[in-house]
Amino acid sequence: MEQVTKYLPVTCLAEAGESWYRGLDSNASEYLLARVNLAAERWAAHPLLDIRLNFATLFNQPNPGGKPDEKENSEVEMIGQKIYAYLKDAGPALHVATFTTGILKEWVFYLGNRQAVPAIHEKIQSEIRSHEVECAGQSDPAWKEFASILSKCHIRKNVHS
Repeated sequence: MEQVTKYLPVTCLAEAGESWYRGLDSNASEYLLARVNLAAERWAAHPLLDIRLNFATLFNQPNPGGKPDEKENSEVEMIGQKIYAYLKDAGPALHVATFTTGILKEWVFYLGNRQAVPAIHEKIQSEIRSHEVECAGQSDPAWKEFASILSKCHIRKNVHS
């Protein structure tokens, strides 16, 4: 009898595609744009994607309560793309969400190679001179943060608990 695997192979991450939910938080007292990768749900609680990693940067031209400056927001978005490229190069990684306020932008990833994170953070800090980039991560094998993000955005998906 053939053994059935509960999880997709991480080698398929590149072909998995992305399906982004985009919405403004109408309950927030300030502008908050949430972008959530709904395709990530298929990977929830994958044992090789058990580390949640958040990168964030403050805008140099903050607009508390409002939208960020469009030009600076575009520049900062490129930082997130660079971070994700480095994470994918280091091992399995998945971009699950981005949050933007008038003050900061934050990216949320799940990955499996925790050893690569310090070097990637140092590389980003050395390459990006325009903005300070902060990084924090922790073990989240059940993807509780992702489930919380879906709940806060009122997205109903079948995330493993």
